[in-house]
Formats: sequence, structure tokens, C-alpha cells
Amino acid sequence: MIAILRFAALLLACAPAALRAQDPHPSCDDARAQADLNACAALAYARADTALNQAYQQVLQRVDAPQKETLREAQRAWIRLRDADCELRNAEFQGGSIHPMLLALCQAQQTRLRTAQLRELLVSPEDGGDRSAILTATRELFRAMQDKDTAALRTLLHPRAQVVAIAAGGVTVRTADEWIVGLTRIPDVLIERMWDPQVQVDGDLATLWAPYDFHLGERFSHCGIDAFQFVREGGAWKMISVTFTRRTTGCEPAP
Repeated sequence: MIAILRFAALLLACAPAALRAQDPHPSCDDARAQADLNACAALAYARADTALNQAYQQVLQRVDAPQKETLREAQRAWIRLRDADCELRNAEFQGGSIHPMLLALCQAQQTRLRTAQLRELLVSPEDGGDRSAILTATRELFRAMQDKDTAALRTLLHPRAQVVAIAAGGVTVRTADEWIVGLTRIPDVLIERMWDPQVQVDGDLATLWAPYDFHLGERFSHCGIDAFQFVREGGAWKMISVTFTRRTTGCEPAP
């Protein structure tokens, strides 16, 4: 029960920012009345559902006939699970004016995750190995940051890599060594999480684009978008550009 209440409280605290992130429609930017917030959350969910249906239809067209029915059954089962899970998570607010907003935000969040899962099935076999390598390298970077493992960081980064931070105060560009030294001077545990990563590969060039959030220990620090570039040299993928936006407001709750 405590976990359910914490989840609902998180959605409630982040609801205005989440609505702005999910639905840039001008009428939702300044929504304050609960009825307006409910309507904006419903619109955000509808848009997430549209993206899900597009990905689902693309996968359905690609799989063989015997797999189509398996996919249909899996999708129906997932929808039942999503709806039941969101109802359970927000059961304490059943009957309240805020319940429709919390329910829609939960459904939108889980729908985006399901869309990302379906998009994984659209990766061609020849790109699958490279995409997996890019995702693995990115997760290893986050692990090395958390452990402040300078040797691992230098292994993952190209010797001429640049780290570019884009924030409200401007753009900061550092060399890989400057960035690594800066990380080691931060006393807190560095925790970075990304979700719904999009990877594109063309020969020996690859890019990764993903929303992320960043914590100093248990304390939230900032969020943004990671936009990493990789080059393949000697059969190994190396990060040549670690670029990210950084902000402290308008942060969507991480899945």
C-alpha cells in the first residue's frame, strides 16, 4: 500500500510538468483547474495510444501469419494488465476529482514503454547487433560514472571525445579527460537513468537519443535528453560526442 501511495504522490507532484512534457498544446500549458488537467492528461494518453497503435500495426505487418495471432493475444493481455495495474496504483483516489488525471498519466506512461518494446521488434537483424552494442556501451558509461571508474570511462570514450552540456546558462564543452576529472570530484553517487532510447546506425557511425534523469545519491539533480554519437574503430564502438541537455523543471517522471 505504501508503494502505491508513493507512486500516486509522485504522479500528483509531477503532474503539471508531465502534462507539459507529454502535451505541448497551448491550452495545457497554463491549465490549473482540475477539469482542465484531467482533459490534458486524457489527451496525452490518447496521443501515446496513437503512437502505440502505429508501432503495433508496423510489427503486425512484419511478422508471419502464425505470429500475428500470438502478437494480438499478447497485446490484448498487455492492455488488460496496464489498465488493471493503473487502477490498482490509484485505487486510493477512486471517486475523487483527481483520479481521471492520475489514471490517464499512468496509462500514458506505461503505453510509451510498451511502444518502445514494440519498436525493438522493428530493428532489422543486421542492425540488431550494433544497436545492442550501443545500448550496452551507454549503460556501461552510466555504471562507470556511478562507480567513478576512470579506467572504464576512458575505455568507452574516444580519445578525442567531447562532452557538451546544454543548459539555460549556455553551452559548456569539455574534453573527455576534463569531464572525467570533474566526475571524480563529486562526492555523491552519480545515478543516471535513461528510457525509450532511439538508436540509428549507418556503417561505422551511430547515434543514441534518449530522455534521462540524474540523481546525486537519492537527491534529484536534473533531467534532459542524451544525444550521444559513436564511431566504430577496430571493431569497437567508442563515444565521440557525449551531448546532453540539462534542466531542473518540466521533468517527466521516469518510467
